[in-house]
Amino acid sequence: RNMVESGSNVSRSRIAADRNIKLALLFSFASQAARGVWAFAVLSNYLKGLTGSTFYVGVAEGLQGIAQAVVAILAGVLADRYGRANVLRVAGIVGLVAVGGTIFALVADWAWAVKYRYYLISTALTIWGGYQGLWYTALETIFADSTKLGSRSKTN
Repeated sequence: RNMVESGSNVSRSRIAADRNIKLALLFSFASQAARGVWAFAVLSNYLKGLTGSTFYVGVAEGLQGIAQAVVAILAGVLADRYGRANVLRVAGIVGLVAVGGTIFALVADWAWAVKYRYYLISTALTIWGGYQGLWYTALETIFADSTKLGSRSKTN
């Protein structure tokens, strides 16, 4: 009976791992496709039109990248200490803040918001970088934990 139960636990674990892999791949694809359309096609042109300079586009995108790099390091430590799922939960909250900040930066019509729109968007992009550093690190560690050592490229 113990062999059957332990075999059942192994297959449940394998099913959960397969589910994690499929969800990680689906989320990563959808997220990066949406980011590609927004960040590389729409946002860059909007920022250039707003500021009249590609330099400021680079600064805003650079802030996002720096935030992502710094937060990714911290997220790895936090994922090991507090669990990957908890880091993903925090990432979800940070992502919601980033969405709210982006919407506010783009649609706020108050005089001061229009005057400082570039800085509001840059702040929102920095928060997006933090979100990306959190979710990507935690999701990749879940993905790695869900595959056998040496078989990541064979996972379908």
